[in-house]
Amino acid sequence: MAISKRDQMWAAMRQLGSFTLVDVSRAAGVTEPAATDYVKALVLAGIVEKIGEMVMGPRGQKRRQYRLARDLGVDAPRVAKDGRVLPPSGRQRMWRAMGILKEFSVRDLAATASLPEAPVALAEAVYYCAWLARGGYLRPTTPGRFVAVEALRFGPRAPLIQRIRRLVDANTGEVMAESAPAEEAS
Repeated sequence: MAISKRDQMWAAMRQLGSFTLVDVSRAAGVTEPAATDYVKALVLAGIVEKIGEMVMGPRGQKRRQYRLARDLGVDAPRVAKDGRVLPPSGRQRMWRAMGILKEFSVRDLAATASLPEAPVALAEAVYYCAWLARGGYLRPTTPGRFVAVEALRFGPRAPLIQRIRRLVDANTGEVMAESAPAEEAS
């Protein structure tokens, strides 16, 4: 399954029950600074709480111990460093809207997935739909209109476009499309 570092840390916290930053770092396979940043933000959001300190190691190092104050389910909470809980990403909102709308124009999709505090730009909707069509998730009907291919909806998580220019199903980890070298040059 292709999940983000944040998802890995959240899954580790849920599984561990009570934890230190080192526990989260090791269980999720992330750096301790990454675990520290995410846990601090979750503490500020009231999702994680400090429950004490543990003495660890041969030198008696003190480590803060935490636990989930609110378990929000399998999807990792999106929080800013200051603890503000953020809405789902624009791509996640578009993915959900596609499942509801079934057939849509890119403009309708952007409008449906937009929030007053987090609008989805038309160019972002065009870009995401082009990648999803390339991966087989969408079938173009007329220019600018698409039909969602239900057989390829493997779960609730939106497909990810990775920086290396490939589309990965976040539910299965399967690579659904990659850009050709000729497309990279343009």
